[in-house]
Amino acid sequence: MDKRTRNKKRILSLLLSLAMAVSSFARVEVEYSYAESAAKQGAARASTHTHDNITYTAISKSNYSNLSNTGKYYLTEDIALSSTISITEGKNVTLCLNGHKITASISETNKSLFYVEDSTLNIYDCGGNGTLTGGQGYKFDNGSAKGGAIYLRHSTLNMYGGTITGNKAAWGGAVFIDGSNKSSV
Repeated sequence: MDKRTRNKKRILSLLLSLAMAVSSFARVEVEYSYAESAAKQGAARASTHTHDNITYTAISKSNYSNLSNTGKYYLTEDIALSSTISITEGKNVTLCLNGHKITASISETNKSLFYVEDSTLNIYDCGGNGTLTGGQGYKFDNGSAKGGAIYLRHSTLNMYGGTITGNKAAWGGAVFIDGSNKSSV
């Protein structure tokens, strides 16, 4: 190998080492910037979060009844429902499961997680593994249970994430559509 080729290899090695050092430094800087930004937002992160240009309000075990009102919400923890969440009269509810689970722990006759009438329910799951489970359907006039997890009556369901599993009903173990609805999953 001649002297010229050895010098080219040394220069190439030096340039690669320099590139690795610079990229390593840049990564540390980005991680620091993220950590610094998160620290500055600390209090705000506790009550809201944002994704897909939507800002969500926190929902926990103590205030899940707010899901009956128009708004954009995200779960901060797993929730066991003691009653069906009714979304009626033209309301528009957007819920991010945020990787958490909503489970039915309902002792009343109607045991769907959500009853949606003349309204819209949008479900997202930015945290992954979000689940709607344990629903046993909504009953009218002591009839058969319908819509294990979600009973839709003249309503719209848009589901962009999450899983509906472990629910049961005579009609629509996961979702029952009653009337003219628009649904997308």
